[in-house]
Amino acid sequence: MSQCLFVIGATLISLVGCAVQTQSTAGQQENTFGVQENIGWTDAACLAIKNATLVPAQTVWWLETNQLRPARRLQVVAQSADPDVCAALSPGRAEVNQGAGYSFYALSANAAELDFGIAFLEQAASAQYEATSCVTSEGVAFEAKTHNRSEEPWSGYYYLGYDVESTCPE
Repeated sequence: MSQCLFVIGATLISLVGCAVQTQSTAGQQENTFGVQENIGWTDAACLAIKNATLVPAQTVWWLETNQLRPARRLQVVAQSADPDVCAALSPGRAEVNQGAGYSFYALSANAAELDFGIAFLEQAASAQYEATSCVTSEGVAFEAKTHNRSEEPWSGYYYLGYDVESTCPE
């Protein structure tokens, strides 16, 4: 009988712990700003983001990865399915990149002016994060971490469709 009570007690403690964790996590998500829908990666003047609701002229704040520069203000031109605008949609890449849930948008910049970057839908958020990228064996790994490291970092992945030498730390 006492073993049964211990098991029931441990189960109740676990359930209470889960409820507290769920509430804490939900509160964290409210304090962030919908990270997956509001941060995306860029290759040249193409934004890949897990948000299909961006509209032309919507402002995004672009940070070049691995640089300590202020965010640059850009605008969404249009959603794009054109591999000439978004290299991530090229044959051999499109299936994997679209399969990851990204929507693709042309941005209001000369493609030659932009390198890999991370774009934010809120200016305030761009000031709170540092943007990094590194090359994996088949793509580019992106990460945005808050300066104070208080939240889980955002991450994204761009599949290139060919083998490259990795620059990511092990």
